[in-house]
Amino acid sequence: MKKSEKEKLARQIREKIETVKQDIISYTERTKPVVPEAALREAQHTLTKLERALKMIDRPGFGLCRECEEPIPIARLMVMPESDMCVECAEEMT
Repeated sequence: MKKSEKEKLARQIREKIETVKQDIISYTERTKPVVPEAALREAQHTLTKLERALKMIDRPGFGLCRECEEPIPIARLMVMPESDMCVECAEEMT
């Protein structure tokens, strides 16, 4: 992955982290005292994966599929930066 692609991806991840953090706040505030648990849990899980991706972005194995070890296309990472599998391997898992 090129340095410029990593920088662009890092910006994308940071933006998504902020969006997900705002979603978490919104889910918590909108429905007090009953929190929409499934949406909140999913947002928290996504936040964890995005923060992990941002920490891993400069490591040599970042952007490689954890199953086939081939590069994950940058277009997929831009849409789902938390992806750790290519489309083909992800489809096989479902």
